[in-house]
Amino acid sequence: MKQADTQILFLEKAGEINANLLQENVDMYHRWINMKYFRPDRIVKKLYWMLIFDVWSISSKHHSDEYIRALFIGKDDEIDKNYFRSLIFSENYDENYLGKVWIWRLPFFFLRFKKNYDLIIIKSRMKICNLFRSKKRFVVPDWVSCEIDLCVDLRSQTISKKAFKTYMRQIKKSDFRYTISKDPFDFKFFYNNMYLPYLSQRHGNLGLEISLEIMKRSFNNGELLMIKDGQEIIAGVLIDYKVMNGIPRLVQLGILRGDFNYVNKGALTAIYYYTIEYLKKRNHKKFSVGYARPFIYDGLTKHKLYWGANIVCETSQAFLLCILSHKKSLKTFLSDNPFICKDRNGLSLATFSKGDSKEDKKFDKYRKKLN
Repeated sequence: MKQADTQILFLEKAGEINANLLQENVDMYHRWINMKYFRPDRIVKKLYWMLIFDVWSISSKHHSDEYIRALFIGKDDEIDKNYFRSLIFSENYDENYLGKVWIWRLPFFFLRFKKNYDLIIIKSRMKICNLFRSKKRFVVPDWVSCEIDLCVDLRSQTISKKAFKTYMRQIKKSDFRYTISKDPFDFKFFYNNMYLPYLSQRHGNLGLEISLEIMKRSFNNGELLMIKDGQEIIAGVLIDYKVMNGIPRLVQLGILRGDFNYVNKGALTAIYYYTIEYLKKRNHKKFSVGYARPFIYDGLTKHKLYWGANIVCETSQAFLLCILSHKKSLKTFLSDNPFICKDRNGLSLATFSKGDSKEDKKFDKYRKKLN
């Protein structure tokens, strides 16, 4: 081969290599652009979400000297606001949306309105709320994580021996059995016919719906435990084995058609009981029963504690609960709704009891559940 031909061939090969490298760089650039963390619009949206708050004024519908006025400051997601509204006022309230406020205006906003309200609730990051903690300002986690120790006798862990006996009677009287499934068809049936109807019936507008796609990830990491009444499947629970680094986690549960007749018959009791028994047989040491609200008399929180769950950690978001008056109605609300809060030593139980020794002893049982 002549030298000129060799040079031409070399240049053609070099051109092909450069073209391939250029195409690889272009492909890499497009992959980088499409990555979720390199999206300027998402960054701007996230910054906006972090820096601005929505404000609602909520008060008792029938005004009197003792009616409560509360100010809720949080994000555009109204689930937390609706939860506190239901907790404090039930169905008897007036609500007004006051607009938005930037984060750097919050201290001035607080000083401006604190004389007009009995209670101000601010939703933000735990670290920010901790900066403003005081004797009358409590840092309350928005959710706490609950975990059952499977190495200890279940009866010895429960808050209420009476409730536990009731659960066991329901199990003995029923014809419930359980089955395990990894069938995608069963998963779709569970999602559409159990999870969604039960969520709607149980929580109404306070419920946070998880999409089918997100829940399917947990299904791929775990399995369904389904409760049978005779031959009919009437309830189920999704267990994820990977999300908690090997500790099984209850992701979501559901009741067929959201029918509370099954609940009254003991379907929820069967879900917890048979899931615990099944995981013990598989030699698991712990079982995460998911998140609960920090108010210990909340129905879901109480139910999990009755099954022996311990409070093991909290989420990164919190409420700053600011008590601004001495009204009898506010004192009644606080005494009726003890809550878990964050202090220098970790999690503790804030109680506002009226000096009842029996009530104080009952609170000691809950304090032992805080790790």
